[in-house]
Amino acid sequence: MARRKINLQNLGESSPGENIDDLVRGLGTADLGFAPTDKTVYEVDLDKIFPDPNQPRFVLPGDLRTQVNDGKLSPREAIEQLVSRAKSGDRLARMILGGDGSFAGGEEGVEDRGLHALADSILSVGLRQPINVYAVTRDDEPGVAVYQVAEGERRYWAHQLLVLRGHGEFRRIRCVIEPLPDDETLIRRRQQAENAARQDLSAIARARAIRQIRDRLRLDLGTRVPGETTIKLPSQRELDEAVGKEVKAFAGRAIGGRMVRNYLRLLNLPADLQDLAEAAQLTEKQLRPVMQLKTEDEQREMMLQIIDQRLSGRAVASLVAEPRKPKTLKRVSTVGVEERLSRRLYQAAKTVYELVSLGDEAYEAALEQIAERFAGDEVVEGALFAMRKLLDDLLSPSSE
Repeated sequence: MARRKINLQNLGESSPGENIDDLVRGLGTADLGFAPTDKTVYEVDLDKIFPDPNQPRFVLPGDLRTQVNDGKLSPREAIEQLVSRAKSGDRLARMILGGDGSFAGGEEGVEDRGLHALADSILSVGLRQPINVYAVTRDDEPGVAVYQVAEGERRYWAHQLLVLRGHGEFRRIRCVIEPLPDDETLIRRRQQAENAARQDLSAIARARAIRQIRDRLRLDLGTRVPGETTIKLPSQRELDEAVGKEVKAFAGRAIGGRMVRNYLRLLNLPADLQDLAEAAQLTEKQLRPVMQLKTEDEQREMMLQIIDQRLSGRAVASLVAEPRKPKTLKRVSTVGVEERLSRRLYQAAKTVYELVSLGDEAYEAALEQIAERFAGDEVVEGALFAMRKLLDDLLSPSSE
């Protein structure tokens, strides 16, 4: 295919950008294999962009995220605190940042998923894909243009990290700006369904998306009881099936009711362990056995073992199940023996007390009845003889 030389000089009174757009539109034919887009990329001040609190994927730890959402910390201050925690040895902060969490970035061993690695990539080759933001208005600042991240939150935080590392040229980020959609609910439904089906998301992030869908459907599927003001909510099984249909309708991938329940169960983990699982990108199969552990300390210890040893879901299940079996059986056996022994000792003591409390004649009569009942059984007769001797010793004057 011959190359076409484009002359950008003498383009008339119109701006170069307009002429280039016209030229590209002219080239956008089916034969050439691409079509132009009317979306324009802008560079926007980071300080005017804020993360979306409703996104199921969380980049920051829970406490920092809450403070940003509540306006108590700016995004720049939050990323600064995250770096400070990593430098002081905080495990979660180091995992979010990648590698050992060093402030400098770019060290050997930095994980590809960490913010430092993403920041280093942007520093090296630039931001290949702009983030998407919505233009919104804030009640506390009417008339001031601000933006909310729609897609690309990790790239947004990587820019914040670059600025903190001293690269002031990244105070602005390339964005595709879109107005808030008229039907925001429909957009949310599509985002939630896509996140629930995305296999590249952590299990915790997918679980949050599934919970968002489930909470909304619980109300949408509720039916008003005739003649009453109450609403009958759908059953758990109906909700699970409805979540699967919703995901399939928007994302094209169905998820079953069992899968819905397995993912939602992960959200019973304490918030800090959810953050740890998300930072480590642990899968549902890895986390499922962890949910069987009774205490938070056991769960945390096992999750750190999964991360450090890169254990598969099958290996985790084996570790959780095998050590517990002998310990449980031993405890049950010991408890059973102790209970049986205590009951028998109590009954024996009670019998001895009753016999000792009898008068001499009644005492002799009781022993004769027992002896007659088991006459001919040498073992019982031997035991009765030993008991008779013991009782006689207890009742003798010298024992008082």
